[in-house]
Amino acid sequence: MSVAFGYYSKAVTPEKFFETVAGILNRKMKDFVYEVDAGQSFFNGNFFIIVQGGMERYKLNLTKEKSAELQNKAPYALENFLWGELEKQGLPAHKFR
Repeated sequence: MSVAFGYYSKAVTPEKFFETVAGILNRKMKDFVYEVDAGQSFFNGNFFIIVQGGMERYKLNLTKEKSAELQNKAPYALENFLWGELEKQGLPAHKFR
């Protein structure tokens, strides 16, 4: 675990941390021709991630509260949660970790 990432996770807002983790997922998947789109809903404030590769598409919604809870739990808890949820939908996450 990176000590710096641990400090970073405690110092930034849930929005910024979610954006950072989504960027990490995108970088890990880019070599496998998957694209990640992530953001925050204007309507309810929830976060979302859409992963698309070819004809495959995966979508995940996450409340701001759940994201903040995972952020405070451990530096990589949010990333691990997102991989797990996307894997449940059929994304071969083991290829990217």
